[in-house]
Amino acid sequence: MKDFLERLSNVIHLIGWLISIFLFYQGGFVESQYSIYPNNINYSPPVVLVITFIPILVTWFIKYIFTGNKKIFPTFK
Repeated sequence: MKDFLERLSNVIHLIGWLISIFLFYQGGFVESQYSIYPNNINYSPPVVLVITFIPILVTWFIKYIFTGNKKIFPTFK
């Protein structure tokens, strides 16, 4: 069961990474009607970075609860 929770939390954390990369791309490079951010609000770069890091921090916290692993970068040993 421990291995299952560890693998599940790693998948959840990977999904958080992918969402963060997508939000960074949307906030930094897409400035048109296709952006997921509202067009009438002009976000400054620090606000975009905070919005970008929210999914990865939430999924890291879920991983920490399940496994106790404190590493936010799972590939680095």
